[in-house]
Amino acid sequence: MSVRGVWVWGVALVAMAGCGAAGKGGGVAAPPSNPGATTVGPVATFGRPTEVAAFVSTFRVLYPALAQGRSDEALGADVIQVCQHDLRDPSTGRRSAHGEAVALQRIPGRFERDGITVDLTTARTILAVAQGTACGTVEVKES
Repeated sequence: MSVRGVWVWGVALVAMAGCGAAGKGGGVAAPPSNPGATTVGPVATFGRPTEVAAFVSTFRVLYPALAQGRSDEALGADVIQVCQHDLRDPSTGRRSAHGEAVALQRIPGRFERDGITVDLTTARTILAVAQGTACGTVEVKES
């Protein structure tokens, strides 16, 4: 792993460690329990709520201006798009050989906010955090 790669992971780990105290005002709150709900959002459907929450927490720490005004569900939906539609071949559901390049092209549009654009360095960091959390070991279930 390159020095830059180690730096990115170090930043992500420090950010995630700082978000660990959910009950102390700084972390991600647990999703509300609503047994009567009839709709299921993309985070619940994705089946990795802890990993998506880790991404959202880290994203909020690293990029507060990009996260401002966006719900956890919206940020979670964006990272799920990266995991399922950018990094994977849509026809097979398997990791795509060109998935990282596709993700790096699409991340700026997915995560820009109120005129704040995402540059290539930021896109790479967002992708690294996504791969280390929400997209980690996503396996497609064979039918």
